[in-house]
Amino acid sequence: MAQQSAKASNKSKDSDRDGITDAKERRLGTDPHDGDTDDDGLDDGEELEFGSDPTQWDSDGDGVHDLEEHQVGTNPNRKDTDRDGISDGAELSAGTNPKRKDTDGDGLSDREERKLGTNPKRTDTDGDGYTDNSEVFAGTDPLAKTTEAERLHHYDLDGDGLSDRDEQRRGTAIDNADSDGDGLDDGMEVKAGLDPLDANSRTSRVFDLDGDGLLNGDELRIGTDPTRRDSDGDGLDDGFEKMHGLDPTSASNSWQQYDHDGDGVDDRTENRGGTNRYDANEYPATRTPVPAPDTSMEATPDQDLSIGAPITDADALGAQSTLLGEALPEQFAIVVDEPQAFEPVQVEEPFVEELFVDELPDLIELDVDSNGDYFA
Repeated sequence: MAQQSAKASNKSKDSDRDGITDAKERRLGTDPHDGDTDDDGLDDGEELEFGSDPTQWDSDGDGVHDLEEHQVGTNPNRKDTDRDGISDGAELSAGTNPKRKDTDGDGLSDREERKLGTNPKRTDTDGDGYTDNSEVFAGTDPLAKTTEAERLHHYDLDGDGLSDRDEQRRGTAIDNADSDGDGLDDGMEVKAGLDPLDANSRTSRVFDLDGDGLLNGDELRIGTDPTRRDSDGDGLDDGFEKMHGLDPTSASNSWQQYDHDGDGVDDRTENRGGTNRYDANEYPATRTPVPAPDTSMEATPDQDLSIGAPITDADALGAQSTLLGEALPEQFAIVVDEPQAFEPVQVEEPFVEELFVDELPDLIELDVDSNGDYFA
């Protein structure tokens, strides 16, 4: 029994009373007879608890002994606790906070300030009333007091996208991004052609200036123009595109399938014909054709089809002729981009390779309406 007690006592023996048994210290490489093997001010047991190396006074090699890292709150196993590019030791020597990337909170990291030569412990190094970061952003010198002329030309005190000089000229506030309090920054309103000084006009965010179904504020948010009903010019109102999952900032071919007023003429045709795609009583004249005299002739294979005397110079029309669609059993269509009433038109044969002689009718009739549009 006495021998067993002696063995048990040896296993739990802690000669230096550092909280680590002698047996474990031998395994760790620490001195079982010295409570602070590396002489860093922390007992070996404390270092194990803290996570530092009890055999190294500076576990991470940053120039700060483990006891000080414990007191400051930095990581004894990471040279740069805040990861700003400057070691903890260098930050403590310089008086900056090794636990914050931006000691003074001016928007520039301590490392950036070191490169610029500004004071990482002062938000406004040159004392001119503008933070170091704002001067860097504005293009002025954060190490020299900004002159009034420089301030007006470069600086945007309220960050609304208008320089102080521009705001002074327009009469908007240089220290308030939304001078009229309508919820839209002055810069956004100016860019969109709205009035940054009138909160009660139809230019405020709660109105729909162009009547496209989107409020001005929503248009500015998604990037459309609150002064244009159809920002991308594809024939569909911005609000309609937004409602149907289309992109109101990018022209889309999908719009061609829509017929807003339900008059049987798609929006593309109405847009091309200059009629109102929201009024079912207004539609292109092609719906009620007025046949022009002497506009029919027989067509045979390999024969040019013309209305009147054939011409060879397309420019003589003042507009380019276009053959649309494909061969149909009884018709094909011709349109003139800009109406030229009763002008001669020669049909080239861009699609002749797709046609078969036996598919051609005995007679192809072409009608010309009062606007000069050609159709079948």
